[in-house]
Amino acid sequence: MKKEWVVVADGSIAKILKPENYSLIHVFPTYHANEMVTTLDEDPRRFGRVHSHGLIRHASPHEDYEDREKKEFIKKISDIISDNLAQYDCLIIIAPAKRLKEIQTYLTAAAKEKVTHKISKDLVKAPLEEIYKYVVKLPHPKHQNESGL
Repeated sequence: MKKEWVVVADGSIAKILKPENYSLIHVFPTYHANEMVTTLDEDPRRFGRVHSHGLIRHASPHEDYEDREKKEFIKKISDIISDNLAQYDCLIIIAPAKRLKEIQTYLTAAAKEKVTHKISKDLVKAPLEEIYKYVVKLPHPKHQNESGL
């Protein structure tokens, strides 16, 4: 019987699930990106200030910190997927297009070989029943019918 994982992610939340008894259950607890900033002065994303003409100062966005944080989060999730290769035989990844591309970039070659479906959709906040209904519609190889899908 093939073991299957369903990874549903965006830039700040990730769920690693597996089908069991005609539903999905969590393999690991839901992952959330840490947002521990308490004041503007402590915020590492705060833009630097530059002088343009005279005494006028403008915020200078040298880097999109929010996007960088999302990429770092996706990298961590991809590492978890790649580090647990023995736990699954098939992998379905569901994420918004940009994050889906990043997940594929960060996965190891061995993990990429196990990907059966890549779905560009944001279902991270959807209930597990809705995600299951979406996943069960996917074409599955005959040998996976025993897994409940």
